[in-house]
Amino acid sequence: MIKVISIKKFDGNRRRFSFKKLVKSVERCGVNGSEAEKVAHEVLSFLPTEVTSNQLYELIYKHLQQRDRSVAQIYSLRQALSEVRPECWEKYMGIILQYYGYQTKWNVLVKGASVEHQVDVIARKDDQVWLVECKHHFNYHHDCGLGEILQVQARLEDVMDGCKKNINKYNFTGAWLVTNTKFSEHAKRYAAAKNIRLTGWRYPEQYSLERLIQDQSIYPITMLRLDKATKNILQNNNIITIQDAEKLPIPLIKLLGTRINTIQKQIQSLAEYEQ
Repeated sequence: MIKVISIKKFDGNRRRFSFKKLVKSVERCGVNGSEAEKVAHEVLSFLPTEVTSNQLYELIYKHLQQRDRSVAQIYSLRQALSEVRPECWEKYMGIILQYYGYQTKWNVLVKGASVEHQVDVIARKDDQVWLVECKHHFNYHHDCGLGEILQVQARLEDVMDGCKKNINKYNFTGAWLVTNTKFSEHAKRYAAAKNIRLTGWRYPEQYSLERLIQDQSIYPITMLRLDKATKNILQNNNIITIQDAEKLPIPLIKLLGTRINTIQKQIQSLAEYEQ
């Protein structure tokens, strides 16, 4: 008899468990098809008839970790992104864009026709200049909705009006909203109508946030399995990415003490996986 499993999502709604989705989730970590199915079957054998999204996540992570710790870390990317501090999120997005050939400025004050705006990132490439809004959510189940798109559109319009009146020098190509969560369908439709570029979790398919990160291996420092205090120390010292952690200043190394060994081992593990 086939076991019917119900998954209770973060918002309280329930959906039927999909073995196919579980296999795809494991494959996205770099595990090949046959091995991904083995992991999925192992996870399935431990599932009760009702499970929460978080319980399922932890169970998958546990089984991946038993096979390959670095693969498990890749699986944990969504959780890791939610742990990036908001003040570091904008810097991290700027770093990602730099890897794709953009020149970036972070936290720029731009005068609009009505008020002054703090622009998270200004990104330039060729003849294009983008006003980049970086939205971060600690709860990665929270969709980025229409209200946030409307805010970005209003900011762009005021800044563009300011440019026309020679109040500022930024003739923006358009607005670009980057977030660590999914977008609601209303947000996608409105953004498409207003030519607002969106980058988020699994959207758009070929250029989603996780694809941009994985294709260049620009993982956040929160990917490392460290305690919260250590992650805070690193982010407080402007250590945003794994690459930043490969060249720590001497005072920070001394501050971290023996924890530096754990950090170096995990970085090495990720590096070997990416080769």
